[in-house]
Amino acid sequence: MHKTSNVLNHFPKSGQPAAKAALQAIWMAQRKAAALVAIAKFERDYRAKDPRAVECLLKDKDQLLRF
Repeated sequence: MHKTSNVLNHFPKSGQPAAKAALQAIWMAQRKAAALVAIAKFERDYRAKDPRAVECLLKDKDQLLRF
């Protein structure tokens, strides 16, 4: 939950719902492979819009996928 909030803080309010849905696809993935695909999609979709949000997510990727 904290990571979601931290990433969403980099988006304007109008962009947060779509970004939140993309983040939920990561957390709700059934398998690690699906989560990695969702992370890659988030990075592809949002890197140009807000690279700080993508970096915020990627810097803790290993810890996020540990469970």
